[in-house]
Amino acid sequence: MQEISFKSNFSVRSYKATDIFRVADLIAELQVFHDLSVQDREDILWDLNNIPASFEVWVVCDANDIPVGLAMCASIPGPGIKAGLFLKEIFVSSSYRNHGLGKMLIRKVVASARDRGMLRIDWLASADNKKAHDFYKQIGAKDCDSVVFFRIDSPILDNFPDL
Repeated sequence: MQEISFKSNFSVRSYKATDIFRVADLIAELQVFHDLSVQDREDILWDLNNIPASFEVWVVCDANDIPVGLAMCASIPGPGIKAGLFLKEIFVSSSYRNHGLGKMLIRKVVASARDRGMLRIDWLASADNKKAHDFYKQIGAKDCDSVVFFRIDSPILDNFPDL
């Protein structure tokens, strides 16, 4: 693993089309980190070329403007409340962790929500990722006991009856 000097300038900016290959690498690394099967690169590139308009994607870049982390959010309306942001992914490449880059991304997410008058940001974390839980609590986030996460995946998804 390379040694990195964090005296360099890092910055957060919006994702742009020229970031596609580096961000695809980050997504593949994220999938490995979460013990998921890594999508074919072509599928990742397709997803990045078809990001829904309701999504915001930010990247944290090194001094050479190379993305080393990302945050992906979607604007979500809520019943009886103003819309909020759902943080779909936040990820910093393993070589760059524990140096404040995740906080830089979170600050950008918070600024975006505030600038649009949103009242909350929601996200999920893997149950076994204690480091992430500690990080989120350190920045003031609370775990939310009022919701339960559900999922439909294969084979139910593939065989779901028409209702």
